[in-house]
Amino acid sequence: MAHHKQSILIFIIPFLLSACNATSPKSSVTSPENKSISNARSEALENFPSNKVYRWQSETSGISGFVTPLRTFKTVSGTHCRDFLETVSQNQILASSEGTACRTKDGKWVVVNQ
Repeated sequence: MAHHKQSILIFIIPFLLSACNATSPKSSVTSPENKSISNARSEALENFPSNKVYRWQSETSGISGFVTPLRTFKTVSGTHCRDFLETVSQNQILASSEGTACRTKDGKWVVVNQ
């Protein structure tokens, strides 16, 4: 039985690694899909505590994903920022990235590093 489990892992691990190989979830998505991703990220950063996963799915394009805020902090100038993990699923391909977003004076979250 242990040999059977090992064979499955040998098959699955390379598949998962290749599926997660993209550097940015937005690398192959269209403008409306980018809006879905941005809206989901903003919702998670504004309303979810650190380490709480926010799951989402676009009503129009079928892409989905999740955003996990990791850490909240203030810059020296007093700007509120959050580190986050983001994963987007499109056509059964996962793309994950980490980033930092900061809240502008008008309340919008802007990615400053991803």
